[in-house]
Amino acid sequence: MEKWTTQIESTEQLCLYLVKPHPINYLPLQLPIYTLFFLTKLDSLSSLDLSSLWVVLVFHFYFSASSMAASSSREAMNKQLLDFIHSMEQEGLVDYRFAKVHMLKESSGPFFFASLLPTFCHDSTATLRDLTVALGQPLLNYHDLGELCFKIKGGAACLGVCRMAHACGQLHQAVQNRATKESLITALNAAKQEFSIMQEKLETLVQLETKIVSNETDCP
Repeated sequence: MEKWTTQIESTEQLCLYLVKPHPINYLPLQLPIYTLFFLTKLDSLSSLDLSSLWVVLVFHFYFSASSMAASSSREAMNKQLLDFIHSMEQEGLVDYRFAKVHMLKESSGPFFFASLLPTFCHDSTATLRDLTVALGQPLLNYHDLGELCFKIKGGAACLGVCRMAHACGQLHQAVQNRATKESLITALNAAKQEFSIMQEKLETLVQLETKIVSNETDCP
């Protein structure tokens, strides 16, 4: 406190100090501390530039209110996202790995999760399309079909999308057993259905996560 107050000798310096970035937790304390400092240091209130101090007051409380509102908004959106992930776990769509992947953004950067989900959807869509084309051929190439099944099943499992991974695993098992084309098409349609359900959920998550990241990067 002493080292701060000795650096501020005028209302102008107070204004300059308060407009500088500071931790949000300090904001509600700064103005009362420095106002008290001025009142005790000045010989009389008449020497204080009241108009300048009024500007400082208005700016301070506006900025404090905005910062606290932004912080509250971030907390609300984070809770909404975590609750949504929990509901997906309750439905059996994802397992514990999915929440762990979400937490990786703390070490991999704020855009990690919001970028990973669209990439997963894009790759899965492409693989399902390739499987559809492969099953439409007169002669089935079970080796290529197996590679495609292993790819999409592995991607879903790594992300924690367990129900889709299980459906893709069923398709993979059917390919390994050299099942009939009709059986393989039925298994592929089941995998497509699980992906369609999951894709809708992931799009909602991306929207929430994008709002959270934008809010964090735009606010002090």
